[in-house]
Amino acid sequence: HRYSSPMFKVVAATGLGLGMLTNQYGSSDGKTLLLQTGLPPKYLKADKKSLKKALAGDHDFSITIGNVTQRMTFTLPEENISVMAQPLGTLLSISTDNKGRLIKDAIKYTTSNVLIFDAGFGTLDTFDLRNRFVENQETSDEVGMKAVLEETKTQIFNKYGEDVSVVAMQKVLEDGFIVMFDEENMISEKIEIADILEEANEKICDKAIAKVKEYTSSLRDHQYLVVTGGTGDAWFEQIKRHFSGMATLNVVSGNQNDTLPIVYSNVRGYYMYQYNKIKADVSKDI
Repeated sequence: HRYSSPMFKVVAATGLGLGMLTNQYGSSDGKTLLLQTGLPPKYLKADKKSLKKALAGDHDFSITIGNVTQRMTFTLPEENISVMAQPLGTLLSISTDNKGRLIKDAIKYTTSNVLIFDAGFGTLDTFDLRNRFVENQETSDEVGMKAVLEETKTQIFNKYGEDVSVVAMQKVLEDGFIVMFDEENMISEKIEIADILEEANEKICDKAIAKVKEYTSSLRDHQYLVVTGGTGDAWFEQIKRHFSGMATLNVVSGNQNDTLPIVYSNVRGYYMYQYNKIKADVSKDI
């Protein structure tokens, strides 16, 4: 039920507002608004309608960037919102250059067996494409950066008896240490947690790899494994090492065609899909 929550509405409005700010191409006033987004495969069918409903309609809010506040007033029709399976965005992204044109190797991805490995904060989403057909789509909420933080939290408690909440882990990660406090003797000590975090990260990454191997027959029939997502970025080198002995499998990064961080690979693909769709519609009308 997150789509009706105040926080979701704030985040969604912020994203819409940032996307509609006046830029070198002018203002969005009076123009047709089209929104392309995505959902994890597991939730696509069930949540698509609710997501569209939450994003559509009349919007009236203010957005502040630095010292500048701008009022945003617009209407986004529900029929102008498209939602695709999240990992499909990366497949489209690795197939197009920065002008939306298909790259030379694009045909290899669409005619080969390709597994998109999209690891985010809460889920691991996979998109299995075999010779142009979607064979399988999976979403697991057992592996992701949230699981890494939970494992780190558990190890800190087991080793030092310090109970750090997952929410508080962000500050711990920024500092790189926890503070142990002995109230009786009034002594405090900084404990570095880099080794614990690294161990937890490798452990959850191994779980994610094992999960994927389990339902893909160890990727023996795949030619490409495309790693994307923020957590996928943190796991990329470990995944590449794990499959380095497979001469038939190419492990590639979701941002190989651009200079954007890998966390944007899905949304870059969303944009390229809608851009090419509009371009095709305009050409058809002409």
